[in-house]
Amino acid sequence: MRKAWAAVARAEAVRHAARGWKGAGAIDAAALAAIHAEYPDPRIALHRAWRVLVFVLVSIAIGAVFFGVFQGENDFLAPCLIAGAALAVVTEVVRGSRLAGTGADAAASLWSIGFLLGAAALFLTDRLHVKNDGAMITRVLWAAAFLGALAAWRWGFWFFAAAGTAALFFAVARQPYPRTAWIVLSLAAMAVTYRRLDRASIAPPHRSALAAVFATSAAALYAATNLFSFDMLAVERIRLSLSGGARLSAAGTSPVRLVAILATTAFPAAFLAWGIRARRTLLLAIGIVSAALSVATFRHYVPIGPRWAYLTACGVVLVGVALWVHRRLRDAPGGAWQGLTAAPLYSDAEPGVSPLGALGAHLAAPGAPSEPDRGLSTGGGQFGGGGASGEF
Repeated sequence: MRKAWAAVARAEAVRHAARGWKGAGAIDAAALAAIHAEYPDPRIALHRAWRVLVFVLVSIAIGAVFFGVFQGENDFLAPCLIAGAALAVVTEVVRGSRLAGTGADAAASLWSIGFLLGAAALFLTDRLHVKNDGAMITRVLWAAAFLGALAAWRWGFWFFAAAGTAALFFAVARQPYPRTAWIVLSLAAMAVTYRRLDRASIAPPHRSALAAVFATSAAALYAATNLFSFDMLAVERIRLSLSGGARLSAAGTSPVRLVAILATTAFPAAFLAWGIRARRTLLLAIGIVSAALSVATFRHYVPIGPRWAYLTACGVVLVGVALWVHRRLRDAPGGAWQGLTAAPLYSDAEPGVSPLGALGAHLAAPGAPSEPDRGLSTGGGQFGGGGASGEF
């Protein structure tokens, strides 16, 4: 990632944190305006709905141009390479312009990686004559892991980090002893990334990418230790799914199955306790999702009543617990307990220009003077740990 891009991302993180401070009452409007003036945003500010629309329109345009230019081709290897390289250059240009963060750069980068992966698959089948589907998919997965890591490092999009990590785990699952490899690899990836989530020397987009790697690795660890996955040999089936005639038998009863039972129960509890102690939303989200999956696993082995009634009861219990925790935090002295609070700290409404608001203002008063420039009200940045050292 270029230094200029990192500087823009750090300024965005400062503005995002400042809006949270303003919402929490820590600073006033004058201080917020001063922070926005000190850390301006040179990019175009768009509401999330506009960004999604731009992403879709740019994707449609890219597809139309590609198939319009190369519709007469019988061999798409060269066209995919050309399109992937050209879109990589376009992404580089857009990321350094005022259009960065509008959805155009995300669409161009995604199609670039897609075309390059298509070229890799065509090269394996047409040039290297790899006829084994399993071998080809394994190599494409390795290529996807490499391109995902490269795109996340260069362009700072977290979804490339998540996709590349997932591709890496699927590629590893095609090797011998996949479940053991998943457990070892996920623990190593989580240990490496967690210590860097709050490092101020790392640009905010790269911190988001590391968080995506951590979350994907945690999902792989849960999949490798879940009881249902163990009994169904889900990880092992990834390796043998394309092998002709390959069959897997049930795992059966073994001491390892007892470990899977304990892991299915302990995994959500460990992440929830870790998240509460570390005051980190990412850990709490992993704990909540894994808890829901563990409850579903329990329901699969112990069918208590109709499924709809079971799910309804679980929902009622979760809502009740959430209301109880909120009331306890609200009624605690000072509105906080052990550093936890129900106050909306470091949160703000979705910034940018709302599409409905913009359309309504245009229809109501098309000739009215334009509103003050909102180019300084972008959002979407991540605030993590930089405040401790005064750097972002």
